[in-house]
Amino acid sequence: MECIRNTLDRRVQFYEDEIRKLSEQRLMPVWNFCNFFILKESLAFMFEMAHLHDDALREYDELELCYLETVNMTGKQRDFGGADHGDDQATLLNPINKPLTQMVQEDTFREFEFRQYLFACQSKVCPGQNTYIMLNMLAALW
Repeated sequence: MECIRNTLDRRVQFYEDEIRKLSEQRLMPVWNFCNFFILKESLAFMFEMAHLHDDALREYDELELCYLETVNMTGKQRDFGGADHGDDQATLLNPINKPLTQMVQEDTFREFEFRQYLFACQSKVCPGQNTYIMLNMLAALW
């Protein structure tokens, strides 16, 4: 058990170091949200698999804040709505409706798809009995 914990700690440290490096470059013109997303999502997923739901939720929340800051920067606007068949409806609690990670890597995602994906991920890891309260708070902010 100790070996698994040590391995997780090393991986978490690696991801946190890489995320910190990217965060420091956030205001530079060469900064890429897609790389940041992949690292943050991977870290959140590791926490989720280790049943560290509070930590996973924190990562998704930070990812959402960073995305909103990026979107609100001049020249970084994205199309909001979807263009594919079925994009006129939301599946708010299904994070695998579209291959968002791939779409982020290709930089072809739309704001609605991304925000819907984050909401679904946050909903999935909401801890404990306060899940419905947390979901309502997230929905109100969305």
